[in-house]
Amino acid sequence: MSSERFQHRDLESTKLACVSLFRRLNMLNSFFILNYTAIFKILSQYEELQIHSQGGHGTSSLASSVSGSGSVSASPNVVNPVSPNYFVVQEKLKLIEKKEMFDSQKLTDLISALEKQYSDHFCQSNILAARADLLVTQSTTTKRSNYWFGFRSGAVVVMFSWVLWDLFIDMNVRQSTVSPAQEPSYTVYACMLSWIVLFWMWGFNLWAWRTHRVNYHLLLELSPNSKSHTQVFTEATGLTFVFLANFMIFYKSQRSEQGDFPNWISKKQSRIFPFLLLLYFAFKAFYPWRKKKFLWGTIKEIIISPFGRVTFREFFVADFLTSLVKPMIFLVYSWCFYLSGEWLTDPVQEGAKPAAFCDSNQLFMQIITPLLSALPLWFRFLQCVRRYRDTGKRFPNLANAAKYALAHSVVFLGLVAQSANGDFRGVWIASLVLSTLYTFYWDVKMDWGLGSRTLTPNCFDLRDRLMFPHKNFYYFAIGADLIMRFLWTLTLVQWWNHWPLEAVVSSLLLGVIEISRRSMWACFRLEAEHLQNTEGYRPIEIIPLHFATATAQPEDDEEDEKGSQTWRATAEVIIFSLLVMVFALVTIFLTFLKL
Repeated sequence: MSSERFQHRDLESTKLACVSLFRRLNMLNSFFILNYTAIFKILSQYEELQIHSQGGHGTSSLASSVSGSGSVSASPNVVNPVSPNYFVVQEKLKLIEKKEMFDSQKLTDLISALEKQYSDHFCQSNILAARADLLVTQSTTTKRSNYWFGFRSGAVVVMFSWVLWDLFIDMNVRQSTVSPAQEPSYTVYACMLSWIVLFWMWGFNLWAWRTHRVNYHLLLELSPNSKSHTQVFTEATGLTFVFLANFMIFYKSQRSEQGDFPNWISKKQSRIFPFLLLLYFAFKAFYPWRKKKFLWGTIKEIIISPFGRVTFREFFVADFLTSLVKPMIFLVYSWCFYLSGEWLTDPVQEGAKPAAFCDSNQLFMQIITPLLSALPLWFRFLQCVRRYRDTGKRFPNLANAAKYALAHSVVFLGLVAQSANGDFRGVWIASLVLSTLYTFYWDVKMDWGLGSRTLTPNCFDLRDRLMFPHKNFYYFAIGADLIMRFLWTLTLVQWWNHWPLEAVVSSLLLGVIEISRRSMWACFRLEAEHLQNTEGYRPIEIIPLHFATATAQPEDDEEDEKGSQTWRATAEVIIFSLLVMVFALVTIFLTFLKL
């Protein structure tokens, strides 16, 4: 027994030594890539300075002639003319590549040999399992962040259970006749819930990329001090708690005649609660500005397409915007409901049709809503055209532009198909199916880089290297993407001329499904971009693996003092605790009054 214990300890020690060696080799490889990237950028800047000093205009021909494979070559399709210094820079790059400092072939061979040896000895020659074991994730979370996330999660679970009780169990017991289908304020909660789901999904994306070493910081040009997945989850729990608490207050005020809330608050007055929630989320979208200006700056570059810059980050965020059609329509409708004064009208009685303004307004239904569906697709179309102008490559840029042009046709044909005959609707359905299949093919083949492009016996293989451990993840994603793509196409068309609760729920469900699909797409899209320069957005082919440092990044601003951080955290804990206690006591008190 003792010998077996020592043998097991030696085995674990050997595994840890292999993991440590693998980590150091990859860090050394990252050092090589950073050096080569720095030299490349320095030479590109040098060429641009030479061009401007000679009275020329434009950008470096070295940077514009970077091919999709990552090599530097003078392409005949490049729009910018080749400067006289281009060939000088080329010769310098050739000299640099001969230096041992920039030669990583030996290092790559060592990494491959270590993976092979580890898989043969510990993983039964399974190279994917060996990579998963060698890429051990280091935890960067602190005790304070874990406690804070756990506390908020507990508060959210309690509040969520309370909401479920009142919506499904308590209402059935009392046999309530309250019909929320006639209350348009619920659209505000559908809007806010969609954005909360997006926030949670972004946290899951960060967790997946960090766990499997996808270098999202470099690909998306994020700051090293940007929020980690733990910080995103912590903030998401806070937003979720505020949403659920506000929803409970509004819902109970709508049932004030049953004793759930003080009867001195009328149904019309209770509409102020969703408006306060709308203002709170608008405030969080811009504050603090120094942390949010990065995102809004990216959105600005997307809106001014094709005149703005088009890098992988702008392309990535613009693709996310195409999946946020329903939340954006909800958001515009919510502001229309309050800014038009419709919320000041008296609620309708049971069975009556609401005299609504926004959902019957031709400007909102026939112009604003279709524009919100079409504009994100239009921005992506212009980005593809700009990429074609910059690179001179028809494929994949024009083929990608055709994909968004086809989706445009689905939007506008869907408007006409609502009142057209059966033949025209057949044209719309055909365009819908064609657009969906085209976008699905592009997702799998081009964005994810999965499958062989030739009809061979191995045409259903994924790709040579996978960063996620199980192939079943990829096969499931392919099937789910096909189904949810059809549902996404339905979000581009507005079939409802009014906003009863059933339409809001179905629209919310479609929106949440599309947000989930886009988050799944983002996981594999960044993985593919990490492994291969799919559309030539970066000047180098190799991307270093993402390694988290052993020291946790500070969670608050550096200028904040430790004492103020502790006081703020304590105050938030007290406030959250008091809120939960007050809600519970009010409910118990009102229940006893009714009895």
